Amino acid sequence: MTEVGTSPIPAHCRVGLVGYGEVGRILAEDLRARGVAAIGAYDLKLGTAQEGPLVAHAARHGVRLAASHEDLAAEADLVICAVTASQTVIVAEAWAPAVRPGTWFLDFNSASPGAKVRAAALIEERLFELGASMSLEVGKNRMESLGDVQETADLIYYSCYQMDI
Repeated sequence: MTEVGTSPIPAHCRVGLVGYGEVGRILAEDLRARGVAAIGAYDLKLGTAQEGPLVAHAARHGVRLAASHEDLAAEADLVICAVTASQTVIVAEAWAPAVRPGTWFLDFNSASPGAKVRAAALIEERLFELGASMSLEVGKNRMESLGDVQETADLIYYSCYQMDI
């Protein structure tokens, strides 16, 4: 267990927040308080009449607001996604081509099992690309890497089918 005041995320890690609503802003504050220096965020409300509170919060807490998923993906080592259930698959589709090899993607979304199955299918569509990236980044052989990527999709499928979708 992590002691209060310490962070399991290294201070040099660049964190990207997808969704800068209530959860995203709380995460930004907590990450900053724990010493994470580089925090970026992207939200669909940026560039609209509803961006005011997001821009003000980001300015107060030193969060760089990204213009797009691709912009945020280019700089993040760890992506924390906290969007509404209706946006889960849309975000997965936007991030699938944008995420860099070696980037961790943590999904906090509340989504139906059906939506998670569609997200798992996106992982399977990129099996060979993700497997190759894993070989380069982690140093596993090709078969281990392909197996790990497929296992990720299989675990999502399994958990969803246990819920009788």
